[in-house]
Amino acid sequence: MFYLDAACRCDIGRVRTKNEDNFYFDGSILPPKNNGTEGVLTICRSFSVPACFAVFDGMGGEKHGEQAAYLAAQALKEHPSKSSPAPGAMLLNVCLEANKRICDSASRNGGVRMGSTAAMLYFTESFVWLCNIGDSKIFRMRQGALSQLSIDHTDRALLERQVNKIRKPLLTQHLGIWPEEMVIEPYVVQSALEVGDQYLICSDGLTDMVALDEIALNLNKEKNAGDCIDGLVEQALSRGGRDNITVILCRITGC
Repeated sequence: MFYLDAACRCDIGRVRTKNEDNFYFDGSILPPKNNGTEGVLTICRSFSVPACFAVFDGMGGEKHGEQAAYLAAQALKEHPSKSSPAPGAMLLNVCLEANKRICDSASRNGGVRMGSTAAMLYFTESFVWLCNIGDSKIFRMRQGALSQLSIDHTDRALLERQVNKIRKPLLTQHLGIWPEEMVIEPYVVQSALEVGDQYLICSDGLTDMVALDEIALNLNKEKNAGDCIDGLVEQALSRGGRDNITVILCRITGC
């Protein structure tokens, strides 16, 4: 049987006055108004009961961004079928429900634009399902090699063709898109678990500040999940912490 060693930390950063990130950590989410977590959250358990983790990065200004991320986290927490035999379909349904809640909230606020990314992992005894929309990333460290499993829904390819280095890539998909404008298409994939796998979910507050080779170096060190999370967040803060930072690390062990 596989076992899970997981940790989570959310930090407001050094520049933003509010936290627009939220998460789902095996049942726990943050309230709409928050300054992140007080330290690192950790769990260690088997997969006899499925486990779910997610990061949500809100957008639309501080007030609306934090609300959008909270609504997405709440949609996952309140979804009635997390024990469904079809986890991929369940994660897609969570995205649809979160999209509806965010759009409804935007309508109640006079049609203001608001949205959130979503990067989710759902673990069973032998498999993990990934679902993402937007640019919050999911990585897997396997046998010492770090690879990105999520798909970035941005116009980065267009910018690269234009050799445009002036702006950051814009999102082409996210939660909070009205159905009459576009049908959201979250990316979903399933993978078998292996002992020693490490799965990292993060907002761009980490990846904009810390290079991938530095993230890999941290994950490869012999220390627990909580220490890894602390090291990554502190590294992002030391580089300026220009955005909110949310990181979840899930390590797969055999005992």
